Amino acid sequence: MRKQWIILSGFFLLTVVLPAYYLFNKAATNVELPRARQGVLDLSGWDFSKNGAASLNGEWEFYPGQLLHPWSWKTDGLEHRHRYASVPGIWDPYMPGNSGTGYGTYRLLIRVPKQDNELFGIRTINIRTASSIYINGSQVGTRGKPGESDPSSVPGNRPYNGYFRVNGSTVEVMIHVSNYNYYTGGIVRQIMFGEYATIRNARDISLGTDLILAAGFFVPGIFFLLLYRFRRRESSLFYMGCFCFATLVYVLSQGEKLIGAIPGMQYEWVVSTQWVSSVLAFFFLVRYVNVYSPGMVHPRILKLSTVATVIWTVMVLLVPTVSMSRAEPLLLIYHVCWVGYVVYVLIKGFNKNRLDTTLMALGIFSIMMVVLLCVAYLLGLIDMRGVVSFETLIFIFSQALLLAKRFAVTFEEVELLSQRLLTLDGLKDEFLANTSHELRTPLHGMINIAQGMADRREGRENEEQLRNLKLIVSVGKRLSFLINDILDFSNLKNGRLVIHPAPVNLKAAVQSVLEVLEHTVGAKEIRFVTALPDHLPYVLADEDRLMQMLYNLLGNAVKFTERGQIKVSAAAHGGVLEIRVEDTGIGIPPELHEDIFESFHRGEHTENMAVNGTGLGLSVTKQLIELHGGRIWVESQLGAGALFTFTLPAAAEHAASASEPDAVGQEPPEMASAAGRAPRFGKKSKYTILAVDDDSVNLHVLASLLESEECRVIAVQDAQTALEHISGSRHIDLVITDWMMPGVSGLDLCREIRRRFSMAELPVLLLTARNLPGDIHAGLQAEANDFLRKPVDAEELRARVRTLLNLRESTQEAIRSEMAFLQAQIKPHFLYNALNVIISECAENPDRAIELLMELSQYLRSSFDFHNRDQTVPLYKELELVRSYLSLERARFEERLQVEFDIAEQAKALIPPLSIQPIVENAIRHGIMQRANGGMIKISIRTREKGILVVVEDDGVGIPPEKVEQILSSTGEAGGVGLRNIHRRLVSLYGSGLQISSGPDDGTIVSFHIPHTPPAW
Repeated sequence: MRKQWIILSGFFLLTVVLPAYYLFNKAATNVELPRARQGVLDLSGWDFSKNGAASLNGEWEFYPGQLLHPWSWKTDGLEHRHRYASVPGIWDPYMPGNSGTGYGTYRLLIRVPKQDNELFGIRTINIRTASSIYINGSQVGTRGKPGESDPSSVPGNRPYNGYFRVNGSTVEVMIHVSNYNYYTGGIVRQIMFGEYATIRNARDISLGTDLILAAGFFVPGIFFLLLYRFRRRESSLFYMGCFCFATLVYVLSQGEKLIGAIPGMQYEWVVSTQWVSSVLAFFFLVRYVNVYSPGMVHPRILKLSTVATVIWTVMVLLVPTVSMSRAEPLLLIYHVCWVGYVVYVLIKGFNKNRLDTTLMALGIFSIMMVVLLCVAYLLGLIDMRGVVSFETLIFIFSQALLLAKRFAVTFEEVELLSQRLLTLDGLKDEFLANTSHELRTPLHGMINIAQGMADRREGRENEEQLRNLKLIVSVGKRLSFLINDILDFSNLKNGRLVIHPAPVNLKAAVQSVLEVLEHTVGAKEIRFVTALPDHLPYVLADEDRLMQMLYNLLGNAVKFTERGQIKVSAAAHGGVLEIRVEDTGIGIPPELHEDIFESFHRGEHTENMAVNGTGLGLSVTKQLIELHGGRIWVESQLGAGALFTFTLPAAAEHAASASEPDAVGQEPPEMASAAGRAPRFGKKSKYTILAVDDDSVNLHVLASLLESEECRVIAVQDAQTALEHISGSRHIDLVITDWMMPGVSGLDLCREIRRRFSMAELPVLLLTARNLPGDIHAGLQAEANDFLRKPVDAEELRARVRTLLNLRESTQEAIRSEMAFLQAQIKPHFLYNALNVIISECAENPDRAIELLMELSQYLRSSFDFHNRDQTVPLYKELELVRSYLSLERARFEERLQVEFDIAEQAKALIPPLSIQPIVENAIRHGIMQRANGGMIKISIRTREKGILVVVEDDGVGIPPEKVEQILSSTGEAGGVGLRNIHRRLVSLYGSGLQISSGPDDGTIVSFHIPHTPPAW
C-alpha cells in the first residue's frame, strides 16, 4: 500500500505540480520584464548576455488602415496619426468599427545598450495572418504577404525569425500586418528580441519540442495500429492509435505549425486541419474509453459524439475560415466538456479495476490538467497549449502501459499454458495409446456389472440404489465414448517415436548418469558401483534415449533401495551388449515381473512406502529398448533386491570415430580432415584454450570456430592428457570440456582442475547434451564456470568464451595489482627496530651505520617497486632483498642470529617475487627468536635436473603437526604476505607449493621447487 501511494505521489508531481510550477514561474518572469510605454521600450539597462532575450510587450504605436514604409513615415507627416495598441493582443478595439479584419502598421522604438555592429534577432510566434518586419528601415523577415485588400494579401501565420546588425543605442521596429482570414487579428503572441544566438536557440528549442511531441504521438500510434493489425479483436488498440495520430496532426498544426511547411499547404487548410484533428481526437478518445471500460460510457453519448464530429467536420469543409473561426470558443467549450466526461468515466471505473489503479490515476491526473488548462485559456488567463500536448502525451503513455500490462498478463498466461503443453507434448502420444487401452477394458467391465445390477434392481423398493447404479452406467458410458475418441485421435497420428542411433560410449553415459543421481540419494546409505570392462565396445543407440533408459532404471533402483549398493555392469556377446543394473532394495515378487513393465503399474509392495511416480518409467524404458532392437527382463525376489538386464546392439569396431559431431550447430568439415589438427592457432594467438573431447570431429570444429577469437586451441581427447597439459609449463587460459567422456568424465576433470586453480584463475566451460536441474546442480558442485548445451550456436559459443577469457584476464590483473600492493607493505615494528639499530651504531661505528643504511635502502627500494607487476623476478633480485633483510636483523639480534647461505653457482631462475624473504622472516620471528639463545637459519638453493630447489631451514622451536596443514589451507588466519600466499601462488604457477617439515623443538624446513621453464603467463 505504501509503495502504491509513493507511485501515485510521483505521478501527481509529474502531471500537476511540475506543469503548475512551470506556469507560475513563467507568469512571475513576465511580470518582471520591462514593458513599452507609448511606443518606446527602454532596454538600455538590459543585459542580453545574462538575461537572454526580452519580450517586446507593452504599448506599441499602431496605424490602422495604413501600411507605412520606414522611409515615408516622417516625410508624409504621419508620425502623430496613431493609436497605442497593447501587444500581445488582438487589434479589434483599435480598428475602425472594431473589426478583426483589415490591415495596419505596428511601430516600436527600442533603446538598447550601445552596440557596435552586433548581430541581433527578432522572433514572432503568432501574427494574424500575414506580416512583414522592418528593422531600422530594412526588411528582415516576412510570413505571407500583407496587403490592403483580401485579393492582394497572402496569409501565412507561422513563427519565424529575422536577423540584423545593430549600431548605436536605438532600434526601430515596424511591422506590417493584414488579416482577412480570421475573425480576430493583430500580434496575438509576444515578440522576442535579443542576441542572435538567443533567438536562434529559442527557435531550435521550440522546433525540437514540437518534434519530440510529434514523435511521442507517432511512435505509440504506429505501435497501437500495428498491434491491432495482428489482434483485430482488440478495438481499443485501433481507437488509441487513431487518437495518437489525430493528436499528432493537432500538434503539427500548433507551435511551429510544421504542417504548414508542406509545399502548397495554404493557411486555410492548416486551420481547418487543426480544427478537424482536435474533434477527431476526442471522438476516438471517447470510443477508446468505452472499449477499455465496458459499460461506463452511455450509448447516447457515443451517438452524440458521432453526430457532433460529423457536423463539425462538414462545417469546417464548407464554411469559410473567417466565419468558422468565430465558433472557436464554442469548440473549446466542446473540448472541455468531452475531457470532463472522460475524467468522469475514468473515476467511475477507477475502483472497478484494482489491478491498474495507479496507471488509471496517472491518466486521470493528466486529463484533469488538460481540462484546467483549456478553461484557463478560454478565460484568457494564460495560453499554454504546449503543456496541454505534454499532458496528452502523458495520458497516451499511461494508456499504453495499461494495454501493455494487460498484454503482459495475457502473455504470461499463454506462456504458462505453452510450457504445460510442451511438457505434456512429449508424453501425449504414449499416454493416449497406452492409457486408453488400459482404461477401456476395466471401464467396460464396470459398465456391464453396473448395468446388470441395475437390471436386477428394477421393481424393488430401494429406488436410491437404483438411481446410483444408473448414474454409474451413464458416467461409465460417457468415459467409454471419451476413450474411443482418444483412440481414434491416436490412430490418426502419423508414425511413432523416431530415434537416431549412433555409436555411444556406454561407460561415459553410465558415469554421467551416476554423477547426477548421486545428488538424489539424500540420507540413504547407498553406494554406486560400476563394473564395465576397459575394452567394452560402443553401443549403437540414440544417445538421449540411452540416457533416458539409464535414468529410469537407476532412478528406480535408488527409489526402492534404502541402503546397500547399486551396481552397473555390462558384457559383450557377439554383436550385442548386455547391460545389467542390480540393487539391494526391497525386491519384486516373481508374479509381478511381467506386470511392472506395463504402464501405470505400481506393485502392491509399494503401498506402504513414501514413493511417488506415475508407473510409466519401466513401460517407457521397455518400449525404447525394443525400439532399438533389444529386450529387457528382470530377476528378483521380494526382499532380495532386483537385477534388470537389457540388451542393445553393439556398434561396429571402428564406428566410434565416425559419429556425427555434436559440439556445435553447424555443418561439420570432411571426416578425413577431422583428426590430427591440434593445436590450432588463431591469427594473433593471444589466448590459449584447452579443448577436451573424445570425438576428434568435435575438436576440429571447436578449433575452427575459435580461430577468429585470437585463440590457439590445444585439442586433446581424454581428461588425463588434459591434466598433463595443465600441470606442465604450458599456459592455459580456458578449458572447454565435454561432460561425457570415457575414463575420467568432464565433471571429474573439472574437480581435478579445482584442486589447483580457482574458478577465476582457470575457467572451465562444460559442454553437455543435458539440461535437467540435476545435471546443472552436479556441474555447479564441480565448480564449472558455465554450461553450453549441445548442439550449440557458434556465436553463443564465441560469446561465452570471450566472457570467460575476459573474466580470467581481469582476475589476473587484480592479482598483479594486489602483489604490487603487498610488495609495498612494510611492518612498522620492523622499520622502527631497524632505525633504532642504525641510530645506536651512529655514535660508536659510523661506517657500520652507513652500511646498515645502505641495506635498509636496498630493502625499501625492492619493497616499494610499484611498477613491477610481473609474476616472476630474477633469483638474484629476491636474494638481494633477503640479504638486506638479514643484515638488518643480524645487526639487531647480534649473536642470537646466525645465518648461512648455500647458493649453487649455477642456480639461475625466475621465481615469484616475495617468495623467499617472507619464509626467512617467518623463521626468524616465529622460530629462532622464540628461543632465549636464538639459533641459525640456513638458505640453500640447489640445482636439479628440471629446475632449482629452494630450502629455508632453521633450528627454532618448530611447528606442531596439526598447525602445518592449517598454515597452508584457505581457512587459515589471514595476514600479510605469509606462507599461505606464497603457497597459493606457487601452486597456481607450477602445480606444486611449499613443503613444510617440522616438529615441536625440532626446527623447521620449508622448501619449494622452481622449474627451469617459466610459466607462460
